[in-house]
Amino acid sequence: KTSFNPVRRFYKCPKPEVNSCGYWEWHDEVFPDRALVVISNLKAQLDATTVKINTLSTSLDAVKIERDKLKEKVNTMEAINNSQVNKARELEEKFMKLKMFIMIF
Repeated sequence: KTSFNPVRRFYKCPKPEVNSCGYWEWHDEVFPDRALVVISNLKAQLDATTVKINTLSTSLDAVKIERDKLKEKVNTMEAINNSQVNKARELEEKFMKLKMFIMIF
């Protein structure tokens, strides 16, 4: 494959160009020009889509990190809330006991 013919395969001398014997042969037949244009356009679309996927993946990772931070905050707030509810219940119980104590005397 070459950059000018990305879908065509070929055989060539494996030696570097300086020492090459110059052997070069196409492995497959020539594609029609229209097919080459379509293939080139599809490859460009694939490349653009790959970039978009990578960008979205990075964004998704950032959103997941933010979500995890927010979950931690929610868990902390729930723990604080539960603690405050328990304190309120204890104070209500103390209040009721004091009220009963005052009523008795």
